[in-house]
Amino acid sequence: MKTIEFTHTPIVTKSKATIELENVEKIYLGKGNECRCGCSGEYTHLKSRGKDITGDPQKIKRMLKRFLKNSETRKVVSIENYIFEVNVSRKGDTDRVMTIYLKQKQYKPNK
Repeated sequence: MKTIEFTHTPIVTKSKATIELENVEKIYLGKGNECRCGCSGEYTHLKSRGKDITGDPQKIKRMLKRFLKNSETRKVVSIENYIFEVNVSRKGDTDRVMTIYLKQKQYKPNK
């Protein structure tokens, strides 16, 4: 999986986003109503060297698949078009979220 695409709600308007995997800096999975220091969740860091991604590719693939599945039925919120968050809790409340952090300067939103 090289790219993912989903609809998100930025501060201003609703739009689609296409993200290339090599532009993802890290993914957070944990409690959404807590700080993001890592005490209530975990970060998976992606380091790209050209087209190669280091880290556990199966874990990354599972996380992105879960993000996409939840983005089909739940609102994805974006902050400044480089942080994307979706609720991934089973009941739909906000106790578990997945947040994708992009390398900010490399992301260009779809028109």
